[in-house]
Amino acid sequence: MSIARPAAETAFDGRIVWGSGSQVGTRLAALTAAGEKREGAQLWYFGDVEAGGFRVARSAQLRADEYRLGILMPATGLYRLALERGRRRAVEKDARPASPRTLAWAREWLPATLGDACAEIAETGLRIVQESVGREVLAVGGPLADLL
Repeated sequence: MSIARPAAETAFDGRIVWGSGSQVGTRLAALTAAGEKREGAQLWYFGDVEAGGFRVARSAQLRADEYRLGILMPATGLYRLALERGRRRAVEKDARPASPRTLAWAREWLPATLGDACAEIAETGLRIVQESVGREVLAVGGPLADLL
């Protein structure tokens, strides 16, 4: 994962957890089962800018609440980089469209204009994959802590 290297290089004081698609909830459950729970911890999430990505983020937020892992916040700097540097693509033909509920949640979860811009992408049937924020983009994005 491209974010692990900048985290290590800047002595990031946190844990990087990732899952493929909807597996992030399973990863959070595993942290809880392994005793990795830190009451009041701050958690950041970054995923695809699309309807499915926001459904996964919402599910991860609900899981984090359920397991009392801390508050799951969007990694706003990473989402901004995705908007600035990522390529908008059409979602796959069989992808479920964004529901009004998902769009409203994304607009509320992400701050102000960032939420509007990301929800608009999802609403129009486009996506930006999180992998568009790779090593090269992270190298110019600033310290990892500033991207959360």
